[in-house]
Amino acid sequence: MGGFEAVLLMACFIAAVWDFLYWEIPNEVTLFIIALFVIKVLLVGDFSNISTPLLFAFGSLVVGFVLFFFKVLGPGDSKLIAACA
Repeated sequence: MGGFEAVLLMACFIAAVWDFLYWEIPNEVTLFIIALFVIKVLLVGDFSNISTPLLFAFGSLVVGFVLFFFKVLGPGDSKLIAACA
């Protein structure tokens, strides 16, 4: 496992613990995960395959908001799933 994946896993663990304790996921964790993706893309320098993760993120965000509308998930859960996609 690389360094970026380990940091992503730690951020998801922090979000899970925070969600368990306070029933909300801070936006800072989601923004951190998005920033981690941007940093990884910039360091690798391969912009040819950037559309696939963004498409998955958008699709999971749409599905998450539909589930939020039906009160299955919370909005923080939807944003976290989209950021991790």
